[in-house]
Amino acid sequence: MAGSTTIAKARGLPPARASAPAEGSGTVAAPSHPLPSAQAGPSLSSYPWLEQWYPVGVAADLAVDRPHALTLWGRQLVLWHGSGGSWACFADACPHRLAPLSEGRVVDGQLVCSYHGWTFDGSGKCARVPQAMDARSEAAACSNRRSCATSFPTAEAAGLVWVWPDSSSAAASRAAASPLPAHPDLLAGGAGTSKPAADTRVVSGGEAAAFINIGGGWLVREVPYGFDTMTENILDPGHTMFAHHGLLGRREDAVGYAVKLQGGVSLDGGFVSTVGATSRSMRVADRTLEFQPPCFVRQAISPVKGSPLYTCGYAVPSRPGHCLLITTSYADATGGAAQRLLLDLLPRWALHLYTQEVLDGDLTLLHGQERRLEAAGDWRSSFFLPTPSDAGVAAYRRWLNDMAGGVAAMPWAGGGTLPPEDPSHERLLDRLHQHTERCPSCNTALRRLRSARVAGAGAAATAVALAAWVPSADNGGFALLALAGGAVAAVASWMLPLFVYKDYIHAER
Repeated sequence: MAGSTTIAKARGLPPARASAPAEGSGTVAAPSHPLPSAQAGPSLSSYPWLEQWYPVGVAADLAVDRPHALTLWGRQLVLWHGSGGSWACFADACPHRLAPLSEGRVVDGQLVCSYHGWTFDGSGKCARVPQAMDARSEAAACSNRRSCATSFPTAEAAGLVWVWPDSSSAAASRAAASPLPAHPDLLAGGAGTSKPAADTRVVSGGEAAAFINIGGGWLVREVPYGFDTMTENILDPGHTMFAHHGLLGRREDAVGYAVKLQGGVSLDGGFVSTVGATSRSMRVADRTLEFQPPCFVRQAISPVKGSPLYTCGYAVPSRPGHCLLITTSYADATGGAAQRLLLDLLPRWALHLYTQEVLDGDLTLLHGQERRLEAAGDWRSSFFLPTPSDAGVAAYRRWLNDMAGGVAAMPWAGGGTLPPEDPSHERLLDRLHQHTERCPSCNTALRRLRSARVAGAGAAATAVALAAWVPSADNGGFALLALAGGAVAAVASWMLPLFVYKDYIHAER
């Protein structure tokens, strides 16, 4: 594949269908972006970061009866489901007096501000001003462009909800003409669904292919490091043997390997690389990593024996020093009946727990690394990359700094300075707020575990109390009840931290 051609367009992906922003919303300039050489110095142009599609959530995980607050490029937004069956996205500020619309209600397919009851349709147009003296004055207020909520184009595809964070008058047409940055496997609807689906068949490359999700479908977690750091990390397969020791490999099995670019690096198309075996035990026929701007990476591993495996990840820029990771893993489901059965039996939350453990493995490392790089300034003089294993990292840094304009060109609202480094593992590895509260499967499991702990402890205490009042000959049943209740409470107490916070100390692994 030629590096100067976008992965999406080269595969013939359809353009996204977007909902239009409200008339009269603010404008955003559309910067030009010629394609400089990958070897060029810093470019005077920059990547049009705001004129891109970004996934912001899993459609099946988002309740349609309430609005959802989200942050994209430092901009506070609200996502909600309108009467037409599609998602809408507004700036999270009511045009009346800037109260957060994410604290509002969805009523009859419209978004109602909880402060004064101003009501908006899916396009952002104001439909009701309760404080108006009469119908005529209300109509005049609603027809004023200043009454409109600032709206952004949205789309739903691949099981995800997408937002185009530009509210200019041309945003809807540009968004509709732009393909979503995803692989055909995802857009066809087979891979990445919210739960394992072994029998889903999708069309890829003109041929029917069956996929099975191996990670519980899409997982969303907001991690305390930036989208650029996350993208660079995904493009670096060598760290897995060390940062994820015991989960994705073992330190003692690590070997030297090379990453080779296939073609060049382009501003719109990113790049594709092949990766050698990173472990003595790894037997692969082919392994590729694809970076598609602005924030999509797909890894494909074809083992010598067994089904090909795929991992897709989006590192979505939420706020400086944080990103929303949206990821899924799946495999070709040719054969593998035992694997299908196992994944069908495992609940989604159990599969998510494994991914949480993997993410914890390098979280504190990446949080610290990006702050040291910010202090150092230039990656070329700060990084020492003597082996071909870092070719993917160097290619991404060239893309980001030489082509896309670097950190200075990123359109962060309020500035892009990183927050100070946080030494607290408990805050950095906070699974509860970063993932569990966002995931219905994990949140439900957490609630049930809390209930089980209380019920188990209560049953044990009740059994002990009753045993004291019943003749000793009848105490056997109470003893069993006490043991069972205590066991349930103990297991629930052991599992609860897995959804809330679990420390990760490399020196102890």
